[in-house]
Amino acid sequence: LFGVHATDDLLKVEFSVLPADSGPGLDVAISAAGEAVVASSNGALGYFAAATGKLLQWAKPLDTTGKVLHGIAAYGDGVVASGYIKVGSASGGQAGYLVRYGKDRKVMWEKTYDAGGADYLTEVRALSDGRIAAAGAVSVAGKGWDVRALLLGSDGAVFSSTTLGSTGNEYPTALAVLKDSRLVVVGHRGDGVNSDGYHATVTPWGHAQCVTAGYCADLTVAGCDDKNPCTVDSCAPGKGCTHAAITGCK
Repeated sequence: LFGVHATDDLLKVEFSVLPADSGPGLDVAISAAGEAVVASSNGALGYFAAATGKLLQWAKPLDTTGKVLHGIAAYGDGVVASGYIKVGSASGGQAGYLVRYGKDRKVMWEKTYDAGGADYLTEVRALSDGRIAAAGAVSVAGKGWDVRALLLGSDGAVFSSTTLGSTGNEYPTALAVLKDSRLVVVGHRGDGVNSDGYHATVTPWGHAQCVTAGYCADLTVAGCDDKNPCTVDSCAPGKGCTHAAITGCK
């Protein structure tokens, strides 16, 4: 077993709901429709499966071999899932991948996030302001593996991309979103001999350290909300709140 989700009246786990060829269930989310939607992978292809109680309601693979799923979260009237997609060797062979499904079980969008090395996204979460947070790892030349945290818009567009880590290899295993929209990433760090627990916090604006976040260190999402749907609210360490106009928005 890899994932679990509690609801008000029952506990749902993914071990009893998957088709034989879908591989192990890796994460589960409860959709707005009340279904337990599972992300799974057989190592070459990602699968979605949904159940109510112990009854399998539907199951479907992604459309192309090489798209592998790791994490899933309820989002809007559907779900968003994270993983990786096989790409050319120039990009390390794989890149981070997100796909969003609507309530009709159709793909609303899918995005590839190529950081230039082999990378993947293991965890995904929905933020209260409609953005999406994802965490994974990227292979950095000369350094090994580092944690990567992404903040994304509702269409999957990158709001911020933060690479975390130092010497050795850092791998994320879980991602949480705090009430003030800060991201907490936990995992482990190894140097080839020892392995230690790893923890990092990222501000709602994508800053990894308080000393570099400046004015944004303690500023919440609400603190920069100008109530204008035609701007993208952000925070710059040396300036404070910024509000970039959205092209074509009226």
